[in-house]
Amino acid sequence: MRDLFNIMKNEGLDKYTQEDVMKSFRYAWSITEFLYPYKESLRLVLSIMKSHKHHFMDKEEREYLKKLPNEVWIYRGASDKNGLSWTLDREQAEWFAERNQHFMGEKMEVFKKKVHKNRIYAYLNGRKEQEIILI
Repeated sequence: MRDLFNIMKNEGLDKYTQEDVMKSFRYAWSITEFLYPYKESLRLVLSIMKSHKHHFMDKEEREYLKKLPNEVWIYRGASDKNGLSWTLDREQAEWFAERNQHFMGEKMEVFKKKVHKNRIYAYLNGRKEQEIILI
């Protein structure tokens, strides 16, 4: 699969750096409330951009991820355990489960699983949610 940055270069959009694109993508990620309907498209984009994932996190987030133990417990408050967004904080996952149940009107659960750190795409904490992104 072609790299997004090669496509951009061919389209004359090479004035944007990899860092610019990833920061813009991160911003869009952070202001979108419900990403789940787009999970397959997002999974594809994140996979294509995997070699640039360090630009998706800020310096503090990269350092925090680096310091995590090799295996961590993560939580997800949703109706499906196959989403991209998880958290290190069980209480945060419980909050999401309650909120999502209220807005979506379907039963939500708090899913828990242990993952190896090398499966984590990114750690984001801009919204103080200790978000873990798995692809």
